[in-house]
Amino acid sequence: MPFYDDFQKGCTLQWFTRQLHTLSIYAAKVAAKVAKDAVASEAEGAVASSHQGIVNLGVSCYAGAIMQVLFSAHNFSKPCFSDLDVAVATSDALKDFHMVLQALGRGGRGEAVSMTSELAYITDESGEYSLQLNYQHCAQEYLIKLLGHIEQFPNPYRANVSLFAASVQSTFECTLCKVTTSPKPARTLNIQLHLPDDLPELGNSLVGLVGRHFNSNDTATVTRNCSNCAGTISRETLKLVEAPQYMTFHLVRMRFNNQNGVATKIDREITVEETLDMSAYCDVEMPAAKYKLRAIVHHIGTSCDQGHYIADVTTADGKFWRCNDADVTQIAQLGGIQLGNSGRPRRECAMLVRNNVTKKTPYLVIYQKT
Repeated sequence: MPFYDDFQKGCTLQWFTRQLHTLSIYAAKVAAKVAKDAVASEAEGAVASSHQGIVNLGVSCYAGAIMQVLFSAHNFSKPCFSDLDVAVATSDALKDFHMVLQALGRGGRGEAVSMTSELAYITDESGEYSLQLNYQHCAQEYLIKLLGHIEQFPNPYRANVSLFAASVQSTFECTLCKVTTSPKPARTLNIQLHLPDDLPELGNSLVGLVGRHFNSNDTATVTRNCSNCAGTISRETLKLVEAPQYMTFHLVRMRFNNQNGVATKIDREITVEETLDMSAYCDVEMPAAKYKLRAIVHHIGTSCDQGHYIADVTTADGKFWRCNDADVTQIAQLGGIQLGNSGRPRRECAMLVRNNVTKKTPYLVIYQKT
C-alpha cells in the first residue's frame, strides 16, 4: 500500500485518517471477494449434491443401489416419471418403486429419498413379502426379483423390463459323435460371469471374462445326454441372438465348498472397461452390438452374506455419482476416485470401508447400447 512516502513526512492525525480510509476501502474489497467466492463455492456444492441418495432401512443397501441403477437407465426410468395409473397400482412395491423414481427425477440438494419395506423386500398383490424381512439380500437377486415383479404389470412397466432382457442361444456339441443340438434361446436379465481359480490372465478384465463365457475354446464342458449316441459330455457355445438396451453382467464372487458347505467370497481384481463390443458374440443376422459403461454395483466386504452395497452411476447429464445409501458424491469416473465440491480429486479414507472401492469390489456391471 503506497503510504510510506507520506509516513516519512510525519505521522500527523490527518495522515492517519487518510490511511484508515484507504484501509477500510481495501478491507471492503477483500470482504466482497470472499463473499463472492463463498457464493460460488456454495453454488458449485449444490451442483455436486444435486443427485439424491436413498435412505437405508437398516440392511437395505442392496435395494438402494439397484434403484439408483434403474434410475440411471434413463430409457427405463423416464416413462415412469409420469403419474402412476391407479388402475394397475395394485402392489405397494410398485407404488413405492414409482414414487422413488419420481423423487430421484425431481432432484434436490442432498435430500435423501425414503423407500418403504414393501419395496425393499418386494410385496406382491396380496401383501406378502417376497424376500425375508430385516435381512441383507444379494443385489443381483433383488434386481431379478424386482424386474420380474414389475413385468407383471401393463406397459410402460412390462415394456421397460424388456430393455434389460437378452436372448442367448446355446449350442451343444457331443464330445463323442460331434453332433450338435440347439435348444430354444433362453431369455435372461443378466449374464453370469464365473471367476474360477484357473482363470487365465485375460480373465482379469470384464472383456476377457465375456470372451471366455461366449468363446467355445475356453468354455468348460457340461453334462448333457446326447440324443445321437451314448455320450454324456458336451461342449457348450453361446451366441447372443437378441442384444438388450442395457446389458447386465453378474460377477459371481462366491465359491462354495461342497465338503463343509461354506461359501467364501472371491476377492479377485477385475478391470471394468469403459466400452464393450459384443458384435463377435452375436448372431450373424444381428447388427453390431456396442456398449458403453453405465453403472457398477460394488459389494464391499469379505463375506458373501455380509458387507455393504454401493452404486456408481451415470445420470442423464453425463455426470458420475457414487451412491452410498443417503450419501451421494460426484466422482471422476465410474469406479474412480471421488471429487470434492471444487471439482478437484480428494483423498478417500481407507478406514471408511463403505468408500473402499477397488478392482475387487465390482459385483454387477451395467452397460448401455450405443
